[in-house]
Amino acid sequence: MELDVEGQHNSLKLIHPEILDDLGSDHPDAQWFKNAGLGLFLHWCISSVDGRMDVSWGMLSRGKYYPKGASIEEIEKLEEQEVIDDNFKMRPAKYFSLAKDFNAKNYDADKWMEMAKKAGFQYAVLTTMHCDGFKLWPSGYGDFSTKDYLNGRDLVREFTDACRKYGIKVGFYFTPTDWHFNKDYMSFMHYKVKEKNPELPFVDENFIEKQMPSESEMEKQKKIHGIQHRNQLHELLTNYGKIDILWFDGGAMKGEAYPLEEIYKLQPGVVVTIRMHGYGDFRNCEVKFAEQKPKGWWEYCTIWSKRQAWAYTNNTVYRPTVDILSELIKTKNWGGNYLLNIGPKADGEFPEAAIKGLNELSEWMAVNKESVIGSYPLPKDETSNVYATAKDNNRYLFIMPEMQNPIELKGIKKPKRVYLMSSGKDMDYSFKEDSINIRINRTSDLSKVEVIKVELSK
Repeated sequence: MELDVEGQHNSLKLIHPEILDDLGSDHPDAQWFKNAGLGLFLHWCISSVDGRMDVSWGMLSRGKYYPKGASIEEIEKLEEQEVIDDNFKMRPAKYFSLAKDFNAKNYDADKWMEMAKKAGFQYAVLTTMHCDGFKLWPSGYGDFSTKDYLNGRDLVREFTDACRKYGIKVGFYFTPTDWHFNKDYMSFMHYKVKEKNPELPFVDENFIEKQMPSESEMEKQKKIHGIQHRNQLHELLTNYGKIDILWFDGGAMKGEAYPLEEIYKLQPGVVVTIRMHGYGDFRNCEVKFAEQKPKGWWEYCTIWSKRQAWAYTNNTVYRPTVDILSELIKTKNWGGNYLLNIGPKADGEFPEAAIKGLNELSEWMAVNKESVIGSYPLPKDETSNVYATAKDNNRYLFIMPEMQNPIELKGIKKPKRVYLMSSGKDMDYSFKEDSINIRINRTSDLSKVEVIKVELSK
């Protein structure tokens, strides 16, 4: 039996659907993840050099191709006449060449993590290698890493060192997909386009019509690729100390995945997403929020920018902080973690819009952090007519933008105190039997997310 997992790019087939009812880990070192609350996703990739398309997926043709025999000069002349829009696609050969200009000259991982810490992030996940195959560490395997383009600079080590300095859990994004390594053994026509239009040809790294290798050649390459991706993952597992979370993306070819049991031996207590092996410790909802409350450990990952691109793109506009807080609170209400993405620029700086958003998030967290970090859903015998979380003898009730109706919390004993966290001002409320009714008087800024703290007797 197989099960589709919600994802933005494609459906990931799982062979163990029954485990989705009870995801989690019993290891003591993994318990931080259960109520962590907020994680920072960092898609830092060579696509940011150009800034017009998203990472990796920006090099897949949506139907465009050139006939056999077309020269690169002819192709470049045609490209000069194309209209550039949000669906811009770059030829893979040109995309791969961006690596030479990916300089990371202003990269300061300490600065990244200092901002993240202030904004309440508890863990960070860096794209050590995306589908384009470029590795942010000087890998001993292959010819497409910082070993070959940044004089051996280890961007991953700088990231892990900074995470530990600021008490942020270390996460690695890693995919077994490597389009650079397999460029001669794949077609760069998007698979969904090819499925809908089977008459379209297979295309090479210049979108020129090609013939695919024989089955025997493809099988041989599959084995070679399997060895390489396992060796690369082994480098990440053994060269950077304790890793707290492994965020895999895409299933490895059958029989070629690094055994999960071996991963747990090398990194005891690591929290692993189910997105490569079909089983692990937690599941993801990607961009699209869950339609019903997931069971077990889960995470909602999404993009901060308005444009649905994971990597940095030019003139990026970020969604308002109030929208981000609303999604975080909605996720926490159901007991999940919220993984929010920023795409750094090619030089290693965060976009100004991201810095502005982080500063605004920091201001909110300075007052309300305890309501979303380390908190959890209300106990089963308690209910509220608004999003709510709990922590020890405290309950947190969220006043979302534009909300002016009375708030109810049922199933509790008479509280010791009920007050607005932003001002410390006691709220007007009534208590009857096991319920409180809190009156809201919002005459000022209706765009903010406010938190009411209810202190209960022990």
